[in-house]
Parts: sequence; structure tokens; C-alpha cells
Amino acid sequence: PIYNIENYLGRCLDSVINQTYKDLEIILVNDGSTDNSLEICESYAKEDSRIKIINKNNGGLSSARNVGLDACKGDYVTFIDSDDWVSLDYIEILYKNIIDNNADISIINAIKVKSQNNDFTLKEQKNLLHTYFSSIEFALDNTLPVMACAKLYKTKLFENLRFTNSIVFEDEDIMYRLLYHANKIVCTDYIGYFYFQRPTSITSSKKKRQNIIKSSDSLIFVLTKKEQFFKGKTTIPYKFYIDSAGLLSRYYAKSFLYPFDKEMIKQRKKIKLFINKLLQNTKSIETFRYKIKRNFIKYFMFFFLFKD
Repeated sequence: PIYNIENYLGRCLDSVINQTYKDLEIILVNDGSTDNSLEICESYAKEDSRIKIINKNNGGLSSARNVGLDACKGDYVTFIDSDDWVSLDYIEILYKNIIDNNADISIINAIKVKSQNNDFTLKEQKNLLHTYFSSIEFALDNTLPVMACAKLYKTKLFENLRFTNSIVFEDEDIMYRLLYHANKIVCTDYIGYFYFQRPTSITSSKKKRQNIIKSSDSLIFVLTKKEQFFKGKTTIPYKFYIDSAGLLSRYYAKSFLYPFDKEMIKQRKKIKLFINKLLQNTKSIETFRYKIKRNFIKYFMFFFLFKD
């Protein structure tokens, strides 16, 4: 997906076209860019016949990824955000691991980079593998990234699945739906994906309120999907309820930054109802209620002290 990313697009495309694994179909989805992103894509396409450009009206990340999925013809698919970049052996390692282990999803390690100049070094790396023979085992490992990028998927996993539009946690949403159909997942410690954290501008108070509402709605949506995933596979783990309630308690605390906002009051009630629903499924409900309250105080004090 590409949207107004002219300052970083060349770095991303260079890392893709120079992959050691050459048999690639490179799909660039221009999501209505108004800068020079399209011109950059076209200049690369003139030099590399593997590149296919799709132009569409701006619809957001999920919409752009879905258009790319509709167009892809290969047996395997990976996603790379246009401000990120990958190691030159990114595809080669992911593909080798998925083939050698007959896996449905192959995952490579990713790191966050704040410098635009790539001024960092990596130690010599080894392709150390960990295999998950159960999607439940993977879903319960909270140390693993749930981002859609840094992974190679069997394309058939997406036969009846697409990214959900207009939610914040679109990666978490699609991952838990994909896991339902995946039987084997292989991960490597090898760092091959570089997630670039761009400097962000100061967000308005109104925008912050909207983000709290949209993010908490999206989280409830994703947690509901995750609960359905567990129900379809096995008895729902106790850990799921604990982790989920803990995540939502953060947004519950954030909502008190706007104590008299009518829309936020309504959202706060919605979050509280969902947390209570989760807590009803825990064995030691009072103990966990105490932990939630403790987290609430911690997050509330933090946001109060650092509120703009």
C-alpha cells in the first residue's frame, strides 16, 4: 500500500527489487496519493517488469491491501508497508522456512527503527527457528508480533478472508481469522523487516477523543473475533480473559481524560460492560478486579500528568 510516502518510497522499493529471491510478483497499490509517490512507482516499473501498479481512490490501509490480494496470482503473499524496508534475503528466508517445514505461515523477526538514515548495525545473525504446531499455541504467545507484515502466507489462507475496513487494529483482526485456518506456523529470530517509526505531529484534543473511541471499539471488535477463534478450537484459555480485560482497562482509564464529554461517557459504559463480561469468565474475579483497578489508577495518573 502506498499513500503520500514520496520521501521513503525509494528505500522500500530498492529493498524489494533487489531481493536475492528473484521470482516475484511486485504489486504496488497507490491509494490515491497526491504527492510524487505515483511518479516514483512508475519510474521503478519502467526498469523492472515484475512491478504492477494499481491506482485507486484513497480508502485506507485495509482497502489497499485487499485490492492487492485480489490482484495477486502467486501461491504465497507478503505485505510490506511503503515507509518500511526489508533485508535483501527477506523473501529467501521466509520462503525457505515455509517450504522446509511445510508451514502455512512463515514469520521473520522485525525491529522498530526511528532513524531515517539507516545508521545502525546488526550483529551476524542465524536463522534460529521455532515451530508452532497449533494456532492456539501461537495465539497465546504474546511475545510474537501480530502485525500483518514480516510474514509469508500461503495465499489460499485468504480465499475467503479480507482485511476489515475502518478499524484501528486491522492486523490483529486478520491474524486471528487467519490462525483459525492455519495448522502450522514457523518463526525465525532472524531480523529481516525494518519498521520505520515516522515522527508524528501533535494531535488535537478532538482527534485524541476520536482515537480513544475508535481504538477501543476496534479492540472490542478484535477481542470478540479472538474469543470466537478460541471457541471454535478449544476451551477458551483463562489467560485470554485476563489479557483482554487488562488491555481494555487502559482505554477505560484514558476515557476519564474527558470526564464530561457525552460521547466519551457513552463509550466508557460500553468498555466497562465488555470488561465485566470478560471478568465473569475468570476464576478469581475479585482478585482480578483489584488488578484492573490498580492498572486504572496507574494509567489515569500517567495520562493526567502528561496530558497536553
